[in-house]
Amino acid sequence: MPAFNGLVGSSIDNIHVDPPDQLAEAPPSPSWAILAPKEACKWKGFGSIRYLFIFGGSYSSTCIPSSLPTLEPTDEEPLGVPFPGITSTEPGTPNWVGHFVTEYALSPLLVYNYATLGSAIPDVTLQIDKYFLGDSGPSSKGVPWTAENSLFITWVGLQDLAISADLEEPMDELFRGQAKLYAAGARNFLLINLPPIHRAPACTIMEMYGVVDDDREASILRASTRILDWNTYLAMRARLFASPAPVPLTPFYAPDLVFDPNARPPVATASQQVYTGASVMLFSCYESMSMILDNAKAFGLVETDLQKIGGSIWVDHIHPTSVVHDLIARDLSRFIGKI
Repeated sequence: MPAFNGLVGSSIDNIHVDPPDQLAEAPPSPSWAILAPKEACKWKGFGSIRYLFIFGGSYSSTCIPSSLPTLEPTDEEPLGVPFPGITSTEPGTPNWVGHFVTEYALSPLLVYNYATLGSAIPDVTLQIDKYFLGDSGPSSKGVPWTAENSLFITWVGLQDLAISADLEEPMDELFRGQAKLYAAGARNFLLINLPPIHRAPACTIMEMYGVVDDDREASILRASTRILDWNTYLAMRARLFASPAPVPLTPFYAPDLVFDPNARPPVATASQQVYTGASVMLFSCYESMSMILDNAKAFGLVETDLQKIGGSIWVDHIHPTSVVHDLIARDLSRFIGKI
């Protein structure tokens, strides 16, 4: 395995895609961050992060559940399993985690990735309780992670929306999990919202949201609305987790997430916190993927593949290709790198 920031293996030499020149400096998403007050803030910048702890579902997964108790990443094998792991992308290709670690890290990262295929928020609770906090977790193994050198990433929600339109209970459980991580010493949190899955191949919508052929447009609109509702509620709850009191905001940040597209990234500093020292970042995969889908040709993708299974954009009915994951990882690294 070569050093970080290098491609891993000749079989994926064509996976990495540079952004087109006309979009290279465009803001990928209205992502935002609320940092803890300076005296308590443990966020020292992307370059200070050594450990990633990841929780979630199939978009992030790199191994099967039986491997989770034995994860021991090294600089030579940063995922704790042979690269690129078992992903939901094309066989033998990395998802955003693999791209992020090997192409966009500012320094070598060690990844404890507890995300598993098909996970909903109750499964994330299990990932936290059993694998992170349990007897086989990193703290029990003496892994020298600290509040300053670690980032805790959670990306979940698609399965929850497929199960129920209710938002409050799953969000309550999601943030109970974040509170457990905080109690264990976590201070840097990154949450990722849902992608525009209503733009995936048609069978996704039929399977997950009950679309019928004679009411397709209305059903797609309902699916889109549910995803946007989820993302809005996630943003609200993330803001409350960072600072339940009003915060002094930069000119480019507003609670409704309206932002100046020429200003990246919008960052605020909390004035009062229940979770003292917690810095919370929200990365909008929704806007990142929307930009990719809206400009498919410019990103080297095939426009006729926008709703095609097995094309340049979608591996199957719901999962993006490794190329798309690479672009998401690039956007994520740019966002984090500017905080």
